[in-house]
Amino acid sequence: MKTKGLCFVLLAWGSFFMVTENKSCPWSSQTAERVQSCPTTKEELEKQKARKNCEALKKQQNCTEPDKFEYHCVIDELENSLVEVCAPEYIINGGYCAEYNIIGARIQAHYNFKCLEKSFHCALRYKSTDAYVYKDCYTVVKHLLQISNTSHDKFITDSITTDTSISTKPSSGLDKEYVIAIAGSVCVFVIIVIVVILIIRRRRTKEREPLQMDARNTVNEEKEPLKEEKCNTELATPMDCFVKTRFSEACSKILEERGMVILIGEQGCGKTMIANHIMYTGKYKEWTKQDIQSEELETLIPKEKTFFHIDDLFDGYLYQEEKYKWWKSLFRFHSRYLGKNGMVRLIITVKDTVMEKVGVFISDDKRNETFFLKADSKENQLSMDEKLDILEEQYRYASWRKSLDKSFRRTKLENELKDVKCSIGFPLCANMYAFEEDNSERDSAIFDHTRKYVRENITRHIESDKRNDIKTLFLLLLFYLHPTDSHSNESLDSYLKDGKRCQEFLQSFSSDKMLEEMNLSYENLYQTAQELDGSYLKKHKTYKFKHRIYLEAVCDYFFLKYFDFVVAHIPFDVLRICDLYDVSPGNLKILSERLQKNLLECAFFKVLECDILKESSFEWSFCKDLQRKCDLKSKMSYPDATSVFKFPLIFWASMYNLKTLERTLLELAEKDKDNERLQGYLAMFGKCCRDDENYITCVTCPPEIGKTRKAVFNYKNSKEETIQDLLSASELLDHPLIAKLLTESNRSN
Repeated sequence: MKTKGLCFVLLAWGSFFMVTENKSCPWSSQTAERVQSCPTTKEELEKQKARKNCEALKKQQNCTEPDKFEYHCVIDELENSLVEVCAPEYIINGGYCAEYNIIGARIQAHYNFKCLEKSFHCALRYKSTDAYVYKDCYTVVKHLLQISNTSHDKFITDSITTDTSISTKPSSGLDKEYVIAIAGSVCVFVIIVIVVILIIRRRRTKEREPLQMDARNTVNEEKEPLKEEKCNTELATPMDCFVKTRFSEACSKILEERGMVILIGEQGCGKTMIANHIMYTGKYKEWTKQDIQSEELETLIPKEKTFFHIDDLFDGYLYQEEKYKWWKSLFRFHSRYLGKNGMVRLIITVKDTVMEKVGVFISDDKRNETFFLKADSKENQLSMDEKLDILEEQYRYASWRKSLDKSFRRTKLENELKDVKCSIGFPLCANMYAFEEDNSERDSAIFDHTRKYVRENITRHIESDKRNDIKTLFLLLLFYLHPTDSHSNESLDSYLKDGKRCQEFLQSFSSDKMLEEMNLSYENLYQTAQELDGSYLKKHKTYKFKHRIYLEAVCDYFFLKYFDFVVAHIPFDVLRICDLYDVSPGNLKILSERLQKNLLECAFFKVLECDILKESSFEWSFCKDLQRKCDLKSKMSYPDATSVFKFPLIFWASMYNLKTLERTLLELAEKDKDNERLQGYLAMFGKCCRDDENYITCVTCPPEIGKTRKAVFNYKNSKEETIQDLLSASELLDHPLIAKLLTESNRSN
């Protein structure tokens, strides 16, 4: 006990001098003051933030970006005071409480107290501004200073107000020179004593081990439905509740061997969870972490021990930029900075559906690189034991997070899971299953019919909000998160924090009457976004939907509830996400008119990809209306405006197998003798690309007759099928123009 006591005293004293990084902020020291208590709820926090008025310093200080200079209330480094201070926000890693260090004039982790291991479980990683959530950290304070209710003892100066004139030099509330003078001698003494203590402890290890064994045996004798340890945090899904699987082990191995790994899988399969676990634990724990967007890669010059993460590559925007160039820049970055012995790492996550689209831009010699790792490959698919382990961890997390009393019955759940076929990744389904509070709703349908389950939850969540904050926020996100020119220079936060600007933004897309019918609320959006962060939303530079399935559910809600508004005004990228089935005949006509409008704007790829056109009756009426309303022949030579592949309309109609439109365009092509052969070859080339999407790169745009013809007749798939086989299967073999071109080819051969 004496050894432990000595160790604690020395470490506590040493922590007074410990500043984790050289990021001192003198401006913060001017605002620091002792207080008797800290806010522990959102309401209390907002009240104290208003009183402290850090806003007045945001633009004057030069420690950090204005929006990161925030109010904090944390313990001090000596554990004897609570401190209110305006300071740069800081990411607290490792499961420690947050402190304000006087010498460093900064917020940092309090390394004497790892609250992660205590009963109240603070987060493994969290923003320092969220310290109020982990109120038990405040109990570590040994002795609160006696403070008057009318005035506070200041560390440095009076609390800031909007009228205060502030110097950039911190006052001398502590004699810094004196502290620095004694620091050297104290630190040397601390190091010597700690070394001695470690030697003594190692000698006593064998004496303590039997006691540890006894303690574990005692715990195991208690019959708990879940293990004693609990998941610890709002970030517990990617962190504390992580389950090692064959997929995650393969990821770690490839990362070590190649310096980079690209995780490919369906939404919710655990890609981001694996990436976060690797980045924030083990050998990379102390490395600098940097989340980046795909477009930032080309300009990066990384420093040593930096771990980069690109989450959700291309984020659903498949043809909006030159992907050839991006892939080449990635491989250059890999050869220059990454590798087994390199000191830089990169993890990329990408949905399998997106990879199918963007993979066509990868050069042939790179497509089989070992750093491409697929979640659905035979060796990486989740075993039943792995699924049950994941579900058990989610049960534990739900029990802690929502205080749900749940028993995990492994055998029973194993029987239930045997026949389920998840429509999305199992880990996300497991999270939904464990967090479902209504026992009657917690069944295999969550796994088998996940989209229906999510739609119902989203609808219930929106409609139970009497203020309509959630509805307004979701509608704003649908307009903001898809490309438009109207907000190119505006941040999402500017709309979330200013209700009037948000209202004006939405009014720029729609009439006041339609918005009034929705009964929207504009005054509480930023707080609503914060409350939904981690459940439906996530934030990386800006708020977005955490999983695409939530975006799909929100789109479907507005499509069904406000059909006229959505079809008339919603961005077309959003409309394409909606489930366009079960639409009344009258509404189908309105929908067809919207698709025709976008098609005539040369959005061939985006319009013809819509699933609703796969319904033959809808396609037929769509095509006939299109012919009546416009000179379709005049559009046939126009390039597509929504894809980097600038092929004309007939190519896309053929690729998406829209038979009525395809035959209509071929008939029009026959009337244009100058272009009929090119149009015919493009229709055949579309069939090749439908069979193998990667083949689309074989013809450059604008397409030429000779090169297109060569690509068509050189095509042969893995089954040895040629263009004639594909045409026969598509019932185009007997079309006069196609038959004519095939005959010409046979004669030339």
